[in-house]
Amino acid sequence: MPYKNLDQLNCFSKLKEAASLNYTEPEEALFKNIEKKHITSPYLSFNYSYSQCNETLLTQFETWLEESHLYEQFQNMIDQKIINYSENRAVSHHQYRIQQSNESRDIDTLKKYCKTLRDTWKTENTLHKKAIVHIGIGGSESGPKACYHALKHLYSDVVPIYFLSNLDAIALEGIIKQIDPKKSLFILVSKSGSTLETKENYQRLAKALSSTLSPEAFEKQSILITTPNSPLDQHYKKAKRFYFQKEVGGRFSLLSPVGFVSLALSFGETVVDDLITGARSIDQMCIQKQPLSKNIPLLAACISTWQTSFLGYNSHVVAPYSTLLFDFSLYIQQLICESLGKSSNQYEEPISYPTSELIIGSCGTNAQHAFFQLLHQGHFIAPTQFICIAKTQSSYDNDDLQSLLNTNAVAQMIALSLGNESASNNKLKSSFSGARASSLFILPSLNPQSLGALISCYENIVSYRAILLNINAYDQPGVELGKLLANETLQKPNKDSLIQHTLNQINIASPK
Repeated sequence: MPYKNLDQLNCFSKLKEAASLNYTEPEEALFKNIEKKHITSPYLSFNYSYSQCNETLLTQFETWLEESHLYEQFQNMIDQKIINYSENRAVSHHQYRIQQSNESRDIDTLKKYCKTLRDTWKTENTLHKKAIVHIGIGGSESGPKACYHALKHLYSDVVPIYFLSNLDAIALEGIIKQIDPKKSLFILVSKSGSTLETKENYQRLAKALSSTLSPEAFEKQSILITTPNSPLDQHYKKAKRFYFQKEVGGRFSLLSPVGFVSLALSFGETVVDDLITGARSIDQMCIQKQPLSKNIPLLAACISTWQTSFLGYNSHVVAPYSTLLFDFSLYIQQLICESLGKSSNQYEEPISYPTSELIIGSCGTNAQHAFFQLLHQGHFIAPTQFICIAKTQSSYDNDDLQSLLNTNAVAQMIALSLGNESASNNKLKSSFSGARASSLFILPSLNPQSLGALISCYENIVSYRAILLNINAYDQPGVELGKLLANETLQKPNKDSLIQHTLNQINIASPK
């Protein structure tokens, strides 16, 4: 039988009633609940004591899980049943983290290839001259880029990666100026094999380097990451290739060949096992059907869905307190907004309740000097998800600076929650009402295992939220419509079309 929409569940009316209550807790209650509202795992912890989520609400959430058949639906995904109904596909990104799966054996082959290639570079004494140009967009770029910038400080002998995504000649030129074409690898990532930006950038790069590399040489220095029999797979026969299946969504593909090839060639193949180890630790919470009180992504999913669909908060902040995680918030932005930004259920029927918030992201403490004023006193509420690193791995700091950074994060959480009451000697004349929710992810240190756990956590949050909302998190018809219109215009230019008419206005503004 079809699963029911959120507003068709028996628990909906009680959740709606609960949304009218005040869940703000005084300082004494926060002291009491700091340890109680804390879930730990080896590579990631979650504290929800500032989330305004109390025992009564947790009981309501338990009923919600039962009525939405959440554990059953999640298991259907793990068992490779068709859950992406619009595309008639299973959803397979977890398979790369499941031991002895076909996908895990593919990763073993990938690791051996990357190790052999890096060993060759070391033998030839050319490793320090190499460069990787990673060409992709959306899920084919944002996740690998976030991982690269988060982890490169940990490794010696790093091969630099340059990411080319947007159709921007300045970006293309900037990369060309930094690489030696004959000593570079060009990694081309496209699930469909026909992504406009990726295809154009690859072709333009080949043309720009043609005086140094022949088309044949350029192709031989390329690695394709695509699905079997895609246009890329059929066209570039001289390039090395790694496949991933159509059942792996682009924005869920980071921990697959999409991210692993570039990262393993840049850092060494051990990064792959470490990322998978961290991701698997969180996956096991979900696969083993851990209860709500011990399941980090499940509880975080319930809280986020509650805030969006019942409290009506249409913006949500992801604030990692680490400069190295700046790109991570952009990756989460795509993962959540593209997956959950839907106005129909998984059976293509319209729904009336909000499904996703707009994700705003930046790293702390920079964000405090940019938009946190709005978070404290703006006319709308945007719950904030803080990400803190317990211990830095910098040799220039004995944890004093890291402690100062984390102190700032916690101070913001308290100020958001308590408002003016949070300062014992408040000299501010302006009013701060407080009562603004936040939550906290804690990584013991910023390494591949903890980052893998954080990636898995957000992926599973999205999957859980889709079940709670009865939507399909694995298609993106709105995005596809814009791509379709652009391709139609490029293939059959029409001077009378609305697109061309608007383009003319842009062209008028160009320098004469």
